[in-house]
Amino acid sequence: MTRIQLGASIAMHFWRFVEKAMTSSTTCSQWKVGNGGIEFDKIVLVGLYSLGSDVWQADIAVDF
Repeated sequence: MTRIQLGASIAMHFWRFVEKAMTSSTTCSQWKVGNGGIEFDKIVLVGLYSLGSDVWQADIAVDF
């Protein structure tokens, strides 16, 4: 897998997360996603860490 393919795959996973989060409620309005909250283009991948066999952790930040 190339870095471009990996980046595209990570972006798709976060896009699916944002879609799901837009339909759920939150008790903390500052973390609302989409529709007046955090927009997809403000989520930034900071790092990607291998935690073991086929397990990865993404480190993300929100660019306010």
